Amino acid sequence: LNDVPDAELARAGLSGAGLVISVEMLPNDSANRFADVVLAAAAPTESSGTFTNLEGRVSVCEQKVTPAGTSRPDWMIAAELALRLGADLGVASPEDIRAELAAVSAVHGDLTEAALDAARVDGLLIRGAGDIAAPGAPAAAGPANDAYSLRLVATRKMYDDGVALRHSPASAGLARTIQVRLNPVDFDKLGVDAGSVVKVESSRGHLLTPVASDAGVPAGSAAIAFSVDGWAANTLIDASTAVTDVRVERP
Repeated sequence: LNDVPDAELARAGLSGAGLVISVEMLPNDSANRFADVVLAAAAPTESSGTFTNLEGRVSVCEQKVTPAGTSRPDWMIAAELALRLGADLGVASPEDIRAELAAVSAVHGDLTEAALDAARVDGLLIRGAGDIAAPGAPAAAGPANDAYSLRLVATRKMYDDGVALRHSPASAGLARTIQVRLNPVDFDKLGVDAGSVVKVESSRGHLLTPVASDAGVPAGSAAIAFSVDGWAANTLIDASTAVTDVRVERP
């Protein structure tokens, strides 16, 4: 509900499912409202595995904290579910998983336990076979918005209303409140003061939010952080359209 760009589509999918099994590390809106069964997953510090950084270096991560209650690593939950369904994934440890990954992925062919052990400091750089091309963004020309609408731009913040941040007493207060930012040209047309509450409405829904003038926002656009303080831009987005246009008005 919080991460899928179209909240209404996510809600319809969850409510229409015959059975929802949620594998979660922390309680969230989707599990709280729709899950029939919740299987507790261990946190990254509560399980062993590997971490791959943006450079493509793989580092070993050892378990440092005992998982709470009956929570288990995700791979262990998957293996147990497979056994209950009459199949055996053939894995009993993170090492087994890495061995299979190295066997089936051309990118991870060098991922051996010996290589990982020798690269404990900097991590093992995964080079791949050299024949994997980076995906390109499809060419899509969005329709021109009318004279009364603005093109919605959903931005991301480092500190938002994400689940992990929400459950951290030390960090929860870092999430900013909802705000729509407009180019000064579009802001002046509203005839309101900065900080005034306006209504942002799309074909999917609406938000009531303070408005601010921001020269960094392109004219004809309305910028809203994706998920802040309990509000999410995905309540406005229609995934069946190439773009989402909104109207910003006095409430």
